[in-house]
Amino acid sequence: MERRIEKAVVLGAGTMGSRIAAHLANAGVAVEAMCFTDFPTETYREALATLRFLGELEDQLALFICGEFDLTHGALVAQTLGSGWLLEPFIDCALAAAAMLSGAPASAARTQLLEGIASGEKIVIPLRETTHGGGRLQGNAAHASYADALLANVDGKLMVAGDGTERRSYRQFDGCAGAQIQFAASDAVTLASGDTARKAWQAGATAARVGRIAEGVGLSRAVLDTTAEYLRTRKQFGQPIGRFQALAHRMADLLTQCEQAQSLAWAAAMKLDPRTVDAAQVIAHRAFRAIGQQAVQLHGGIGMTDEYAVSHYVKRLLAIELELGDVDTALMRFAAQSQAA
Repeated sequence: MERRIEKAVVLGAGTMGSRIAAHLANAGVAVEAMCFTDFPTETYREALATLRFLGELEDQLALFICGEFDLTHGALVAQTLGSGWLLEPFIDCALAAAAMLSGAPASAARTQLLEGIASGEKIVIPLRETTHGGGRLQGNAAHASYADALLANVDGKLMVAGDGTERRSYRQFDGCAGAQIQFAASDAVTLASGDTARKAWQAGATAARVGRIAEGVGLSRAVLDTTAEYLRTRKQFGQPIGRFQALAHRMADLLTQCEQAQSLAWAAAMKLDPRTVDAAQVIAHRAFRAIGQQAVQLHGGIGMTDEYAVSHYVKRLLAIELELGDVDTALMRFAAQSQAA
C-alpha cells in the first residue's frame, strides 16, 4: 500500500523553504511547523542538533531527511560537506539509515533509532557486503568503528545489530574510519522483513547514492577552485601558467563536466527514480575521474603530497566511485530502462 503523507515539518532557508511549504499545501499536506534558518554544516552532530524540537514527529522528520518528495535538502548539505572534505557520517546516517528506518513498520526500536538520529545523539550506519555463517553475521562499512547502531540486510530482513558486536577498526585510504563487524544473529532485532524490508533497504541505498554524488560534486568544485588558484599563481616563462591556452581550455572542459554532474545530481535528488540516479552516477563517475586526474596533472608533483589538500580530495573522489558501485552496471541498467521507456 502506498504511504500517504498527511502532515509535515518543513525546514529550509528563505524562499526555498517557503516554496516547499506551498508545494505541500497544494498537495493537501498539512504543514505543522516551519523553521526557516540557515542549516549548519560545520559538523554532522551540529547539523542534526537543530532538529531537536521535533520531538516525537519521527515520521515527519523522515520526510525532511529522507525526502518523501525529494532529497534536495540532503544533497545540498552533502555537497557542502564535500567541499570541505569533512569525513562525517551524514550520508550514511542522516540520509541512508533514516530512509531505511522510515520505511520500516512502527516499533519501539525504530522510534528510538530515529529519535537518536534526529537529536544527533546516535550514529546509525548500514553495513555493506553482509554475509552470515555459523549463526554469526559479518559486514563492513565506513564509520562503523564508532557507530552507536548498525543496520544489516540479511535473508530478506532489515535488522539492527544487538549487544556484543565485535569490531575490527581500520583506516580507509581516503581517511575515513571503517570497521569489520561481526555479531550473533540471535542478538539482532528484526525491524522489517519481506518486501517491506527490501523497499526500505533500497530507499536507503538510493539516498546514499544521491548523497555521495552530491558530496563528490562539492569535492570536485573544491578541487577546481584550488587548481584554478594554483594556475593563477604558478609562473613559468614570466607569466602565470593559467594564461596558457591549453591549460585554460582544459580547466573549462573540467568545469563543464562538473556542471553536468551537478545538474544530474539535483535531478536525481528531486526525482529519485532509478533511471535518473543511474544517469547521475555515470556522468559523476566520468567527471570525478577526469577532475581528479587532471588536477594532479596540472599541479605536478605537489598534487600527490599529503601536505597538499588536493591529494586528499582526489582520494575521496576515488573512494566515492568505489562506494557508488560499478559504473558499467549502472550504464547497462540505464540503457535497459531507456529501451523499455
